[in-house]
Amino acid sequence: MKQIFTLMAVLLISLATSAQSTFLKSNEGLKLRLDSMGNNYWDAYREQWDTTRYYYDYNASGQMTLYYSTWVDNSSGELLGDSRYEYSYNVDGSVAEHLDLEWNEDTDDWEKHRRVVYAYDEDGNQISFAGYRWNETNELWTRIDSSYNVYNDEGLLSEYTGYEWKTDRWVIRYYSTYTYEEHGWLNEHISRMWYEDDQEWKNNIKWVYSWNTEGQMLSKFRYDQEVYEGPWLEYYKMEKIYNAENLLLTTNSVSWKTDHWEIYQTDTMDYDGSGLLMEDRAYQLDEDNMRPDHIYTYSYDASGNVTEYIYSSWDRNKSQLVVYGKDIFTYDPDYSMKDIVLPDEDSEWNENLLMDQFSNIPRSIHMLRWVNENWEDYMKKAFFYSEQNVEGVGVEEEERAMVRIYPNPVRDQLHMDLPEGVSSATLTLYEVTGRQVLRRQLDAGASLSLNTLPAGIFLYSLTVDGKIQSGKLVKRK
Repeated sequence: MKQIFTLMAVLLISLATSAQSTFLKSNEGLKLRLDSMGNNYWDAYREQWDTTRYYYDYNASGQMTLYYSTWVDNSSGELLGDSRYEYSYNVDGSVAEHLDLEWNEDTDDWEKHRRVVYAYDEDGNQISFAGYRWNETNELWTRIDSSYNVYNDEGLLSEYTGYEWKTDRWVIRYYSTYTYEEHGWLNEHISRMWYEDDQEWKNNIKWVYSWNTEGQMLSKFRYDQEVYEGPWLEYYKMEKIYNAENLLLTTNSVSWKTDHWEIYQTDTMDYDGSGLLMEDRAYQLDEDNMRPDHIYTYSYDASGNVTEYIYSSWDRNKSQLVVYGKDIFTYDPDYSMKDIVLPDEDSEWNENLLMDQFSNIPRSIHMLRWVNENWEDYMKKAFFYSEQNVEGVGVEEEERAMVRIYPNPVRDQLHMDLPEGVSSATLTLYEVTGRQVLRRQLDAGASLSLNTLPAGIFLYSLTVDGKIQSGKLVKRK
């Protein structure tokens, strides 16, 4: 069940990155909020639908304070609990604490499981977290892990140290360092693991990156170190090629073979005239030849929403590509993504690129599998919304409270206009994985250079007079 929930959370983080407006609109005013999602999985063996439901709640600023999952016991029809997550925030709008609970079928109630407390510096950078696990025997929170972060003068993460609690003391478990080139793009990342029993650093890995002048990653090399402070040995590299419009065309994955590099997978992308991804092909090395591995094809409506996604994969028995499945999407044409309040997601979930193609809010996703020359049901997802007047601001006030940042998409200089009477705002940018990459306080009419950031999609959080607004910012190369 937890794996299912993680998949849905991946969907949600993608939904949160999908607004397409040029104006960064305040989350204040009358909005639609995602209250719940229903998943129906077809059990072909028992010939019945298995149902899971996910519920969400938010504070007055539209930040998620609660989500939990339930499932239906088909034998009894009873709705049973699974996992529950509760969040609280500090005055700057950053997560201060989250609490994980699990359903106990014996007591028919939620029980404490894990607690994480976060701390921040004066610039809003997360400098530490402390993790605890609930001890049922003594009914106390027990230390389990923690971390400490160090940032450079530009507010970029430079050191990360992870700790584990060993009976009566903290022991270093992980240590990573990050260096950046002059534009602020990641140049080198070294990670190590400390083995307390052996008193030795192991699993030492170094990543080295290169970028083009537009801030797009050209290559990523991995080196392994068999002995601490020994030589770094080639292991893997990834190379990327872009077209004149800076759209990704080819990605080569290459491994080191004793004395030479060997490509083992190639991904290619095809786009239409407006830059929408139409086809994604992958080829893999099979013995001495490259063979197809999969093909993903996409269809869109006039608003740029994905309407159909078909995927084919390599069948070793038939030695050819065969259709595997397809997803069909429906949307509400009356509401765009800027009109919606969505859950905030944790850094453990990554972006699902397919979901980045939402312009309007989704209503359903129907997933099918190709079986015996027929399309058969696999899963049906439904999204349920309600209205929420965020911070109690009316629709007329919402227009006055709008913060304008432009251009969006942006290449270098980002400008911001604040409402009358507001002198400054704090802008925080995150990668879609949740890692903070920038935090700045900006005065009215100020501009900010983003030339140190690579091209891509970023989540933003704006704090204005204690109120939070969030959404997506697109960085062009």
